[in-house]
Amino acid sequence: MEPHADDTGTYSPPPTDSGAIRVFIRTPEHVIIGSIHTGPDQWLKDVIDANRASFLTIIDAHVYSASEETLIYHSAQMLVAAAHIVLLSPLSDHIFIRDVPWLADRPIPQIPL
Repeated sequence: MEPHADDTGTYSPPPTDSGAIRVFIRTPEHVIIGSIHTGPDQWLKDVIDANRASFLTIIDAHVYSASEETLIYHSAQMLVAAAHIVLLSPLSDHIFIRDVPWLADRPIPQIPL
């Protein structure tokens, strides 16, 4: 399924395959890199909407200070209050234009100017 925009112009990435997807999560104070389990053909928006009043389970979570970009801790599994999530996106969809600690092992793509 292709990405699409709804009638308000809001972009939605395609639904994920069942299994875990690596995600970038931004809260007011933290950046969390980890995996979220999704159902077959389930959108990330569906995952967050289904858990809006509760917690989202993050697997293999690396938690960074948002302001200093330093690793605070790692957890095999943690719960994040869904109401505190400011941004949630597949990590593979990010194009990084500068070095960030959560991608220390990935090369930075060259972006033509």
